[in-house]
Amino acid sequence: MVNLYLSTNPKKSEEYANQLLAIAKISGDKKAEVDALYNLGIIFNSLNDYDQALDYYQKSLEISKKMNFYKEMLMLVISWNNL
Repeated sequence: MVNLYLSTNPKKSEEYANQLLAIAKISGDKKAEVDALYNLGIIFNSLNDYDQALDYYQKSLEISKKMNFYKEMLMLVISWNNL
C-alpha cells in the first residue's frame, strides 16, 4: 500500500508506513520494522526532505545491522547514495 500511494498521495503513503511501523513494533517483527522505516525514508526522499529521509534510513540500517539483514543493508546503501 505504501508504494501504491507514493507518487499520487505521499501523505497517505506516509500514513500506511507509520501504521506498518506501529504494528511491526508491537509484534516484534524486525523485518517489517526495517521495511517500514525504509519506506518512510523513500517517502521523505520523494518529498525532498532529505534530513528526515536520512534519519529513517539510519534507523533502518541500525536494525538491519543488528539482525544481519544483508539484503536490506544493500538496499539502504543504494538509497543513501541517491540522496
